[in-house]
Amino acid sequence: DRKKIQLKELNINRPYYSLSSYQGFRPDSLVPVTIPYKDKPSNEHLRWNPTHWDIGIEQFQLENGTVKILIDHAKEEPGYFNGSDIHFYDFNTYLKKVRVVNDSVLAQLKLSTREKSGFRIKELTANIRFHPQAMEFRQMDFITPYSHLRSYYAMRFNNWDDLAEYNTKVVMEGEFRDASIHTRDLAYFAPALSPIQQLIRMNGSVKGTVSNLSSDKIELKTGNNSVFRGNFYMKGLPELEATRFKLNADELSSSYADVIAMAPALKTVKTPRLDRLEFLNFNGSLSGFFNSFVTYGTLETKLGNLIADLNIRFPKEGGLNFGGNLRSPRAELGSFLDIPQMGHISFDSELDGNLDKNNRLGSHVQTQVDEFEFLDYTYKNLTSTVCSPNSSSEVSFSL
Repeated sequence: DRKKIQLKELNINRPYYSLSSYQGFRPDSLVPVTIPYKDKPSNEHLRWNPTHWDIGIEQFQLENGTVKILIDHAKEEPGYFNGSDIHFYDFNTYLKKVRVVNDSVLAQLKLSTREKSGFRIKELTANIRFHPQAMEFRQMDFITPYSHLRSYYAMRFNNWDDLAEYNTKVVMEGEFRDASIHTRDLAYFAPALSPIQQLIRMNGSVKGTVSNLSSDKIELKTGNNSVFRGNFYMKGLPELEATRFKLNADELSSSYADVIAMAPALKTVKTPRLDRLEFLNFNGSLSGFFNSFVTYGTLETKLGNLIADLNIRFPKEGGLNFGGNLRSPRAELGSFLDIPQMGHISFDSELDGNLDKNNRLGSHVQTQVDEFEFLDYTYKNLTSTVCSPNSSSEVSFSL
């Protein structure tokens, strides 16, 4: 019994695959065995090919196919990818040198398709290996109307049922070189990114589930001047407001123009003069949530350098709250606050303040001032307390 099948060519036109999963009364004996995923499939306990058939197809083509997967109680999410209600159409696949070896399917892949959410794959080419606990794409070239990913990508899971809970149960591994991904594509999977329109250029690696994602080394570039080099960890996606993150930046740089493109609301801030910062270069760490985080590190701008240990919070009603320690060997404070009579300052401050939704600054600042320039005179060794209740300021100094 040789258990061998060899085909030269196989063409299937308009294939239709539909899988519906419902809550039922399947006995425990028929529930798929859940074991931790492995990098290599086991040849001792085969699931797909327990009788060790050897199958080969030189050319295999699927044209104009449809793939539907529906999980019971799937929520309607029009315009976004829903892992519990998948519908790919216009599905075209060309496979070369297909081999079934034990529980692995190996082939050279070329694929294009569309999903009902609007997400489109213009072309995907790769050397693939599928087995019961993984889908691997080597020498990958993945092209959408807005993004282009290259190199290696894999999805690992305990069994294929896990794909229905993609965000929490599918472990992704990616190695990317000269890749670019647009937030328009990411927004199909993380709707909170919809308002952002940015192309991100990427080199490095990522690993984890959507809800628990990390990178030991990555470089991201966007806009004309924005760069991040370092590592990160995020837990909670795709719910952006509930996502906790930690970011360690060997380099985090941007410009005022790039920041405004990503956060247009900041353009309405007239005081302080954020535009006069021009550029920002940060080395340090940020951790917390996107609307409430702690930052520690050194920030370089055109107006001077700052060493920060701050907590920053964006309330739901708008505005900004801040507190912590901020110091600078020299900063052009007058230019930043748009006060012509004021010049540079060297200081070490304890801050507690806010910027309300009407862009009025309120703060309580205690500062040890080494130098402070005002009306063309430089004051030295001052201790100051500044109270500004969003409307007027009270300032006291002691020498």
